[in-house]
Amino acid sequence: MNGHKERDIWKMSAVTRLKLIFAVTLVGLVYVAAPSAAHAQATPPSGKYTCGVFLSGGTYMFTQYVTLKEGGSYESSSGPTGKFHYDAASKRILFDSGKFEPLFGSYEPKTYPMFRLSAREDAQQSDYVRAWRSQVCSMRK
Repeated sequence: MNGHKERDIWKMSAVTRLKLIFAVTLVGLVYVAAPSAAHAQATPPSGKYTCGVFLSGGTYMFTQYVTLKEGGSYESSSGPTGKFHYDAASKRILFDSGKFEPLFGSYEPKTYPMFRLSAREDAQQSDYVRAWRSQVCSMRK
């Protein structure tokens, strides 16, 4: 053994077992509920994002790389560079020039930095319609 005394959970009193189960459950809930650093990010972080679409059957198809830079410029692996700004109220990345000018990004930092790249003409569509018509862009690690 490694010097630690092992305890058989079934030899503990019922109250002690319940306390142990409660403590483990509480730690698990705190871990799950704690916001990640990406979730706390108020604006899309600068960096390189991998974009693609999900096809029927769940197949992912790469489309391009997008790099958001400090100062509001971006680069795309599929076309000319341009400028963007972030509208915090709508959580949208608005592309002011370059290849993405007819597009916008819906920033969704739920678990890690990502945005959905959609056509501006789809801006008034439902979230569902925009989701299946958009490219998903996730930050590269």
